[in-house]
Amino acid sequence: MPNLKLPSAIKIKPPTMDLALKLWPSHKSDAEVYRFVASLHDPVDLAEGDLSDRIYNNQRYRLEYIPLSTVNANEWSLCEDLARDYANQAGDFPPIVFDQKRKSIIDGTHRVNAALLRGDAYILAYVSSEEQK
Repeated sequence: MPNLKLPSAIKIKPPTMDLALKLWPSHKSDAEVYRFVASLHDPVDLAEGDLSDRIYNNQRYRLEYIPLSTVNANEWSLCEDLARDYANQAGDFPPIVFDQKRKSIIDGTHRVNAALLRGDAYILAYVSSEEQK
């Protein structure tokens, strides 16, 4: 799995939910999260893996900033060029989807790696609640 070179110093950006809550709902059901993720991906990408199973394993998700230090950025394979393209975008990315119990990225590996390349300390995420099916 490729490893991206990360900046030596991580900039701390105090997260504020004000803008995020204007753009994204604060809570979503598993079906709403699936529709959100589907809107970001090619249908072939969705059909190839177990993404839907990992989303539907949790009933509810809440929007919050999570520290990138708690996320395994190398958990899944990625296209380094796409991560660099994301890193060059200004502002927040669409939220990633994160399984709190498993500490696992459900969707958003490229966005996580892009945030690390930019030196961000936090990333916006739909985080699974403790309710699991």
